[in-house]
Amino acid sequence: MAGRRQFFRHFAVEALAFIDECRGRPQLRLDELDQLPRPALESIIPVVREDLEVIREGHMMVARSRRTDDPATPLFPIASDDGEVLDLFDGRRTLGEVAASLESPADLEARWERCRDLFLRLARMCVCVPANAPSEAEG
Repeated sequence: MAGRRQFFRHFAVEALAFIDECRGRPQLRLDELDQLPRPALESIIPVVREDLEVIREGHMMVARSRRTDDPATPLFPIASDDGEVLDLFDGRRTLGEVAASLESPADLEARWERCRDLFLRLARMCVCVPANAPSEAEG
C-alpha cells in the first residue's frame, strides 16, 4: 500500500512540474540540483519537507513521515557532525549563510562543501527541499 501512495505522490509532483515547464517556468529535479552553479546553490534556502520529521532512532537520525506509516529513512549516525548542519536547514537561511554560520575550525570553503554535500544528499533522498527557487540571474 505504501508503494502505491508513494507512486501517486511522485506522479502528482511530476505532473505539476510538467505544467510549470509548459508555462515557461523551467524546472529542475531535486536530483539535478548539483548542476546549478555555486551562486545559485548558495542562494537556496534549505528546509526539511513539512510532511517529514527528523528524529533519533537508535544510533541513527532518520526521517519519518508525519502522515503515513511508511518506514523511516536513515539519514546519518547521531555521532556525525551532520546534525549540526541539518539543524540550520530551517527555512530561514541560505546555504551560503548556513556555511558561514557554522562554528568550525575549517575554512569557509570546507564548511561550504560540507553544507552543500549534506543538502544535495538529503535532496536526492527527498528529505530536504529548497524553500525558494534560485533565480536564473544567479545561475
